[in-house]
Amino acid sequence: MLYILVTRFRQQPLIEQLTGIWDGFVKLTDETILNFLSVEHLAFILHRLRNMICSKKKDRTMPFYMERGRPHLIAASHRMKYQLVLSLYEFDRVCPHPTRNEVLLCTSSTRRDEVMLFLSRALKDSTSFYCVVNSHLLEHDICKEIEQTISAANEMSNVQYGLAFIYSEEVKNARIRTYLDKYLVKNVEVAPLENLKTYVSKNLTVPSSVTPTASSADPDRSYARLIRSSRAGVGKSLQKLNLCHELRVVQEVTGKDITIPIYKVIDTDNIINCLTSKLGNGYSDTPCSVIHFDIAHEVESGVDELLFNLIILRSLVNSEGVVWQAQPTQYYIIECMPCINKDRSSVHEIFDILPTITCISPEEALKKYTDELPTDSFIGFDQPTLYSREWQTVLRFLECHQDPSPKNDYWIEDVEIADPVQALQLLIQNCGLKEPSWSELRHYVYFLSDQLFKVEKSPYCLESSAPDLPGFRRFVVQFMFRMAKDFATRSLKIAEETPGAALSEATEQEDAGAMLDQLGMKRTWESVNHPYLFFNEDGETVTPLGFFAKSINVARAYSLVDCDTLEELVPDAITRELKRALDQCHLSMSENFKNLRRMDQLTKLRDVMVKKCMLYDSSITYDKSATRNNIPYFALDDDPDPNYVLTMDNAKKILAIHQRLR
Repeated sequence: MLYILVTRFRQQPLIEQLTGIWDGFVKLTDETILNFLSVEHLAFILHRLRNMICSKKKDRTMPFYMERGRPHLIAASHRMKYQLVLSLYEFDRVCPHPTRNEVLLCTSSTRRDEVMLFLSRALKDSTSFYCVVNSHLLEHDICKEIEQTISAANEMSNVQYGLAFIYSEEVKNARIRTYLDKYLVKNVEVAPLENLKTYVSKNLTVPSSVTPTASSADPDRSYARLIRSSRAGVGKSLQKLNLCHELRVVQEVTGKDITIPIYKVIDTDNIINCLTSKLGNGYSDTPCSVIHFDIAHEVESGVDELLFNLIILRSLVNSEGVVWQAQPTQYYIIECMPCINKDRSSVHEIFDILPTITCISPEEALKKYTDELPTDSFIGFDQPTLYSREWQTVLRFLECHQDPSPKNDYWIEDVEIADPVQALQLLIQNCGLKEPSWSELRHYVYFLSDQLFKVEKSPYCLESSAPDLPGFRRFVVQFMFRMAKDFATRSLKIAEETPGAALSEATEQEDAGAMLDQLGMKRTWESVNHPYLFFNEDGETVTPLGFFAKSINVARAYSLVDCDTLEELVPDAITRELKRALDQCHLSMSENFKNLRRMDQLTKLRDVMVKKCMLYDSSITYDKSATRNNIPYFALDDDPDPNYVLTMDNAKKILAIHQRLR
């Protein structure tokens, strides 16, 4: 600032320079000092805040086996340490949940100044109770200084602090025990898991006085909710979307919705950077935010620390000291598919404590429906999904498919199927999958509904065409059912299994064969037949692929035969009357794709993949009048790659990929 002022008045006499510099200094000081507090004012404000907090603060009751005025060293199992921490605070049912001021989660990078500052606060507080977790990770010199500081405090009279150090009992010769062994407390009881869940749920419930808040979308008005499942594809993401829809559309609470995916490792710095960049301070900038953490299954470490800090202690701190403070107006959704132990508990113990929505498979939901359990006690069939056009169309056709009569031409009545039990039974029985997930049923329904919509639009499948093409609609619909089963089946077994459960058992047994079986293919492409009947891009005609109609017995109808193996796929599939009608309409079912010329094969692929469109070329005649010439988009001899060998197998794979993309 001084350099700027001197430069501005350099060409003027000395007295004027000094006057100008002084006036400029006074002016700039008046403009900037309003934005700052003096140290004296800051101390006064902090003193008033402390008095306000202390006046409202209640004395925290310690467990009966602990006493004030001395530290306590407690050994805890690595799988139970956070449950132990909550048990120490759950003993006092009156005081609120612990905060970061009372609990210090140590890591291998915890600094000396952090520990000593926490210890100084704990030793001077006679009303609260402080806990140092993972104290076995502290360095040797820090442990030594802790012991010296506590010894000095104990020499003073009337010290009434409450302090506990928790270390992992799996760590032999822990440094903290070397210095605090005389304060060891044995046989510390951990509260029952249900009691801890009730305690956490109570403290996470947002008071009704806080409004508006994003947690109003939660079933229990909890400001955090875990959405978990034991397998993939059973509706976790859908539940998250439903909660956001309830908040934003039904309750009309405005705010931001963000998702933070976490893969492989947890980076607190990156998480806080993402939160602050998208939500500002999270309090005044963007209240009523929904913060969704999608924790991948392969994340092995750091999950308990992250969620205990953020959800239980309600704050996160990065390596630079930046603090993210969780607010009661926010709503935290944690989506995960946790690894489980042999006793069915979660590898990450925090998952067994938080308020939870558990998503189940369709078969599990069907069992709960048939057992007549209350529908609000489990996540069943999503009602908007059940009543959607795609699902209702498929359900009506499947209900009609139950009629085995040869005269059943699938003329569907416009009647809703509202019973989730009936809907699940129809889907599970007909999808062709063992223990399907909701995601697989969705794939099945969306593929099948797309084909059935085309059936209802095709002029060859309309009721007016039934006299000319008797049984053709039934033939097409039944083929769509067969194709839908094929397209809904995934390849890997592990996609539908409980992740980690079967694999961990195989690993513990060192059974390589069991592991390979878990990761094996459900099927290979070459192991099954793939007869397809594709609707062409014109939405009217169809192209058969992988089969052709063959008369095996003159006294019987035509059977469908595999083009490669000549194996009979579907006996008596096309009546002779229908076969004659199809030939007259140039809808041949007797062509063997392998025997066609290459250009004819390419034409069939184009019919399925590309609409028959024309290009228009304007030309000038001798009398200067313009004419439009129609030019096909593809010439009959257009071959995109003459060197590519087009086989039946390649053609089916090309069209199958195209169909999935479609």
